[in-house]
Amino acid sequence: MEDMNIRSADYMNKTIMMVTIILSYSCIMVFANAAPTTTSSSGDIYSVQDGSIIHPAFTNPNRSRLTSQAALESMFTKMQLDTLAFAAKMENLLHFDKRCSSETLAACAGRSHHGCNSEFPAATCPGYQYTVGACGKGVEGGCSGIFDFDTSTVVYQNKEKDFSFSSTSRGISDREKDGICSTLPAEEYMRQAMEESKTYWDMFSVAPPKMYFGSNDGVFRMLPGYSFDCPYGEFTYDPRVRPWYVGASSGPKDVIIVLDTSGSMNSLGRMDIMKAAAKRVIGTLNFADYFAVVEFNDYASRVGQEGDVYLLQRASDVNKANILDSIDNLLPGGSTNFRSGFELAFQTFQQSDNVEQSSGCHQAILFLTDGEMTDNETTFFDLIDRKRNGYSDSGREPPVMFTYSFGSTAASKAEVPKRIACEYGGVWASIEDGGNLAESMGAYYKYFAQGLGSSGVDSVSWTEPYEFATGLGLGTTASAPVYDRSVTPPIFVGVVGVDISFSAMEIALGENQEATRDVFIKKITELSVASCHTIDIEECQLQSLRKFGSGDKANNGAACSNSTCSSSINSLRPINPDLCDETYPFNLWANEASIGRSYEEKTCCTVGEEVVYNDDVCKEPKSKIGLIVGLSIGGIIMALIPYYCVMKFMIKKRKMTAETAPPVIASAPIAPPQRKDTALPYAFPISSQVADS
Repeated sequence: MEDMNIRSADYMNKTIMMVTIILSYSCIMVFANAAPTTTSSSGDIYSVQDGSIIHPAFTNPNRSRLTSQAALESMFTKMQLDTLAFAAKMENLLHFDKRCSSETLAACAGRSHHGCNSEFPAATCPGYQYTVGACGKGVEGGCSGIFDFDTSTVVYQNKEKDFSFSSTSRGISDREKDGICSTLPAEEYMRQAMEESKTYWDMFSVAPPKMYFGSNDGVFRMLPGYSFDCPYGEFTYDPRVRPWYVGASSGPKDVIIVLDTSGSMNSLGRMDIMKAAAKRVIGTLNFADYFAVVEFNDYASRVGQEGDVYLLQRASDVNKANILDSIDNLLPGGSTNFRSGFELAFQTFQQSDNVEQSSGCHQAILFLTDGEMTDNETTFFDLIDRKRNGYSDSGREPPVMFTYSFGSTAASKAEVPKRIACEYGGVWASIEDGGNLAESMGAYYKYFAQGLGSSGVDSVSWTEPYEFATGLGLGTTASAPVYDRSVTPPIFVGVVGVDISFSAMEIALGENQEATRDVFIKKITELSVASCHTIDIEECQLQSLRKFGSGDKANNGAACSNSTCSSSINSLRPINPDLCDETYPFNLWANEASIGRSYEEKTCCTVGEEVVYNDDVCKEPKSKIGLIVGLSIGGIIMALIPYYCVMKFMIKKRKMTAETAPPVIASAPIAPPQRKDTALPYAFPISSQVADS
């Protein structure tokens, strides 16, 4: 009975919702030209449309001086130059002599502000362009988020996941301390850069872009400083798996993931772990990349694509989402036919190259299996040799092979996967059940990152437009890799990022959001094609990647015995900058006053008022219009029910009367009036990401 009541209530709610939508649409059209307004502290009049704050520059008829293709080109040029300058500054600061100087380490003690646990000393509540959606819209007198334009925020990855202690000063490794201390001097540079760029961005009525750095060890520092949402004290955002980070560190590429879906993958939850790992790899791909997923057991097939022609897809948010859905539907069964999986992968590369549907840059195959091959080994390696020779004949580099043996018996069944990596200049890894397969597969980009460092070419990567998590609207990120060039060959240490709001681009073009997005996608596509660089990785670097994989834990068995590296396997070290000889400070944090506070308590504030922590939380309530309209419609429907019953009774009575009455000669039928269907407006799909960038 309870289930029946729930279903009835749900049906009634859906019915009311449909009626509400139909009637509300008419109301919306009536009031569409009467958007309310609000006033900012500077005296600007903002209009409120669809719940968003619209800057007056969008409705200013005299903005023609800003609306031109030249303005957009200027914007792209400035973003690229600022990003490269930021990367150069970080390389200067991260030089061993500077980051390990006594001055740098001494100044680090008690100076950083943790994104989960610290109050910010120069906290402001600016509103409008700096707001947090969880608090409000940023209207004067309303609610917004706390931002500090003088103080950066920093977080790191707690690999031990130990949150039993209240103080974040404990449990930090020296590697993480090195990342926090070495990036602190960047705070002054970011502050000056944002201040100096205000004049330029004022032309577009937008604030200067946010600036940040993500290290190879997961340390993330950003200006302006503000608090993050950290459930249970844990900061889950890892910059190393974000497209802005991987795109800058690896450049444009074609990636095909080849997944073993044989029957043995049904054991110990391996199928779900494999799916999560594949999703993580796909999540790292940038708009400049192309990708495909192949599954194999008895035979091979393309995931998410049917037909005889197999092509790579651009790694747009829409395409990635479609493939992720298809990965969820994979089922285990059958044997382990390696040859079929590789043959389809090479076929996909070839057919895509034939129609120029690829990045035109580097290619990679990520191959995962938990078992031994059931096909002929000789025939299999003949296939790979033949395909690779085809690349050499056409003057192209063949795909880099990354192979992964997964499961408790992986090591004993790893002969062929390891041989693939060692014979063809790739990387093999063995991951036991319970190991971090996702992290191992997601580290493939380190191969490309190390190779790009020796190219000596500066490059900037761009992300597909996405919705900023803070509620600042649509935007994109320009990013560039950073290297420690105090050693030879250079060591990849992280990526800088600079955000740009779509508001600025809309003003520059004088176009709406959808049109601006189209122009922007075309522009970043042109820039991506123009940034294909040579990958030059030394053999000893490659051997180190094999030995240490994605971390500092050594696996001598993963190194290749046929390597030409002059160093012995035992003497190989992780590809990380050396730690400082001096002792790192014990306490890094300026304060930990926000420990125990909810996200809203440490973030939300009243626009235009002085920020006082522990004061009443300013949080705008969600609109009750829908509830009011729904109740009203429900009341109308309930009131109409008696009327409906009476009318139906009267019609039935008339019909009965007509059936007993004498026949009447009917006149010519009258055609009912034709109804013209009116299409409801649709919303343009907007991509989103978990975090700001």
